[in-house]
Amino acid sequence: MSNASNHQNRVMALVSRTRPGADPNLHMILLHGLGSDELDMYGLAETLSKEWNIHCLRAPIEYVHGYAWFEIDWDGHNIMVHEDQVDTAAEQLEAWIDAMHVQCKPVIGGFSQGAIMSAAVAARVKREKIGGVVCLSGAPCNALEGIQGALAGLPVFIAHGIQDDVIHPTYGTNLRDRFEEGHALVEYTEYDHGHHITMEQVADLNRWLAKQENLISPLVPQD
Repeated sequence: MSNASNHQNRVMALVSRTRPGADPNLHMILLHGLGSDELDMYGLAETLSKEWNIHCLRAPIEYVHGYAWFEIDWDGHNIMVHEDQVDTAAEQLEAWIDAMHVQCKPVIGGFSQGAIMSAAVAARVKREKIGGVVCLSGAPCNALEGIQGALAGLPVFIAHGIQDDVIHPTYGTNLRDRFEEGHALVEYTEYDHGHHITMEQVADLNRWLAKQENLISPLVPQD
């Protein structure tokens, strides 16, 4: 059951924890899934390339356990997302990116609900503020509708387990299709596992990150 009516009373400032990296120009933002927190993504950060500065963010809404980027309803077959909360969280994430004051565009990524948020931020800021997107076991959001051509050349890594019984694999392929409609450079891989991250997936993500290291472009100052 959703508590959308009172979610505004539980919105908190974004909290982050950073795993420092060797290259001051390489930054990645990681967003956790529903009912988790920044420490969950910090565990993933510890397995990723030591070249990258990885910023693990906590979602703004207190949940039953942990935190949420937005609330959902579930009818046993379909995920129903509160898109107004997605928009609010995406706005907060864009402000957080602006406040980073880094020289080069960060990559944004996440797991499950965090992957949905990463896609929403990409749709919101286009290619102006981010250098790439990582979606692990995610799904598309309304913000990606009508995105034709607006993400041209944006590197995107999408991974999904074919045994996923939380976010069905068809959501992963739909997400891939939306990004491709935006002319993003999508790398899509399926794995023989469920709704979790495996070391095989981590190895592929590290390989993808290594390819991005010489492609990350500088931020253009905004007026």
